Amino acid sequence: FGDSSLDFELRVRINRIDRRFSVMSDLNFAIDQAFREAGITIPFPQRDLHLISYPDEQPVPPSQPEAGKPGEETARTRILQPADSVTRSHTEEAEFSSSIDDVWAALTDVDVLKRWIATDGEFAAQIGGRFSLSLRDGTDVFGRVDVFMPPRRMRLVVALRPDEWLATGPTTVDFQLREHGDKTHLTVTVAGIPATEDWEDDYRRSELRWRNGLVELQAILNGK
Repeated sequence: FGDSSLDFELRVRINRIDRRFSVMSDLNFAIDQAFREAGITIPFPQRDLHLISYPDEQPVPPSQPEAGKPGEETARTRILQPADSVTRSHTEEAEFSSSIDDVWAALTDVDVLKRWIATDGEFAAQIGGRFSLSLRDGTDVFGRVDVFMPPRRMRLVVALRPDEWLATGPTTVDFQLREHGDKTHLTVTVAGIPATEDWEDDYRRSELRWRNGLVELQAILNGK
C-alpha cells in the first residue's frame, strides 16, 4: 500500500540483458497508455521537505558487503557498489516571479527554448515525444520525454553525445516545479552522467549549461 495508491511490481524475463533499458521504457509507455485508455490516473503526492542543519561530523564509512567465495564475484556485490562510483548528477535551482504556467510553457515551447538555451531544434511536449536541440554551448542533444505531468514535472531521457546510449543506464534531465507564495520554484536535476575521466568535460558542460541557462530564463520571464 502506497501514498493514496496500490503499488505493484511487474517482473519479466528477456533474452538480451543489454536491451533491458529499452524494454523497460517500452513497458512503461505501454502501461501508461493502457492506464489512460482505462481512465486510471497515477497519484502524485505533494510534500514539503524541511532540512535541519547539524554540526559537521565525520562521515561513517559504509558497511562492506560480505565477500563471496574465492574467485567469485556475485551480481549482488556489484549492485551494492555506491551509485556515485558509476554515475554523477547535479541539481540547479531558480525562482521566478512568473506563474507556474508561464514557467512550464518556457520549458515545453520550442520557440521559448530557443530564446534561453537552444539555437535551433524541435521539441514534442508529450509523453514519449521526441526532441532534438542544438544548444547554445555548441552541443546537440536528442532523446524523448519520459515523464510528462503538466504543469509540475517533466523528465527527459537524453543522449549527451550523438549515437551514444550508455551501458550504465539512461542520462535524464528532470524538471520539477512548485509554487511558493507568489513565486514559482524550478529544480533541474541532471543524472546518469558516467563518473569517468572521459565524461568529466560533459559533466562540467552540463553544470554550466543549466546554471547559466536558468539565469537567462529568469531574465526572460522576469522581464516579461
